[in-house]
Amino acid sequence: MYVDSNTSILLQTAIAQVSRVYQLHPVVNMRILFDSGSQRSYISERAKAKLNLLSKRKEKLLIKTFGQENGQLKECDVVEFCVSGLSESSKVQMTALAVPLICSPLTDQAVQFAQRSYSHLADLELADHPTEDCGSEVDLLIGNDF
Repeated sequence: MYVDSNTSILLQTAIAQVSRVYQLHPVVNMRILFDSGSQRSYISERAKAKLNLLSKRKEKLLIKTFGQENGQLKECDVVEFCVSGLSESSKVQMTALAVPLICSPLTDQAVQFAQRSYSHLADLELADHPTEDCGSEVDLLIGNDF
């Protein structure tokens, strides 16, 4: 949602439980950003460390930030993990490239305000809402590979 430069933008985000593939613990609540413009999925190195994920292999990745002409070639770990849905049967096994940072912490994600202000959102159960155990950092970006 984008109304004008003075209002907030709601991104396609969710909060879900993420764990190692064959172990139930630790389970960490993570903020996920769905990015249909990204060809790959990424997990932050911070999240990788929290889950103590092991590298399956390494891949070289050319990292270019917005407005930068030259990229930086970086060798990234490819890790596996599970993202839990609303039921146990909806657990999805994923792989992603571990990167230092996915994006700056999200701001102006006023989900409750948007639901009160816009009637078409009022009766929807949105997947992202502020919680004490999950900050505003995005730890997982899910791209078109999933």
